[in-house]
Amino acid sequence: MVGVFLMMARSQEYTCCTETLPNGSVSYILNDTLPEDWISSWTKNGDVIASEDGEIDKHYVLSKTEKGYILKQNYPGVVCKLESPKNGVSREIKCIELCKPEPVIKAGGTNPLHTVLPIVLPIALLFLFFIAGYFIYKKCQRRSHRDIEATIRMHPINEQGQDQNMDWDQEALNHQ
Repeated sequence: MVGVFLMMARSQEYTCCTETLPNGSVSYILNDTLPEDWISSWTKNGDVIASEDGEIDKHYVLSKTEKGYILKQNYPGVVCKLESPKNGVSREIKCIELCKPEPVIKAGGTNPLHTVLPIVLPIALLFLFFIAGYFIYKKCQRRSHRDIEATIRMHPINEQGQDQNMDWDQEALNHQ
């Protein structure tokens, strides 16, 4: 009696969902694999499309998968009937829900964004720092050249009539 109860509890956990594939076919999927002693049959509006013996109706079914079948298109009224002949338990599961997409996670168990971001962000910031530093350097270099040109006036050395004392700046300003 306990075995029948456990099998009924196990069968109540099963759900079925559909996933439309890129070629237009639809995968009908059970949420878990069946125990070895259980059998399943699949129907569409009461007509058997996949029998307990594994025979399939090629008008509707393209192939068998680990947890269900791929049908040519989305059909209404697809039902999976699960049975345990050993315990006399059976259950019908309607396939009407869309499957929820699973998040993409690398084999290592981490999200790719969490791996790339710590590498790319410091490199990008370092690059921006060097660009800003280059422009600041160039701006300071231009400013220092203008300051030098504005304060120093170059005179030829030993020009005839040139005053040799240090008051030449004032004289140069007067000639302008």
